[in-house]
Amino acid sequence: LVNGNVIIKPYLGSNSKEMLSLVVPTLDRKNVDSILIAVGTNDIPNKYNTAFNIANKIIEVGKKCKKEDVRDVIISSIDRRNSYKLQMKVM
Repeated sequence: LVNGNVIIKPYLGSNSKEMLSLVVPTLDRKNVDSILIAVGTNDIPNKYNTAFNIANKIIEVGKKCKKEDVRDVIISSIDRRNSYKLQMKVM
């Protein structure tokens, strides 16, 4: 949210580690008041990612936003996908 305007920046296929660097240009160009971070589902297929590691990467994105003076940082839960294999890993 920038001055009452909503800006949607989808980074399809990005995992939370990539999101950390992708969000920076948006924060640099805009005076962002609030941000909703919806990441994590692309981290799930990697069998080496634990729930703890995924959560920490998502929190890093939120901390980066706060460091860049974003007032409100909202982090959504990881959405369920239609794939049974991914659903079992999320649960």
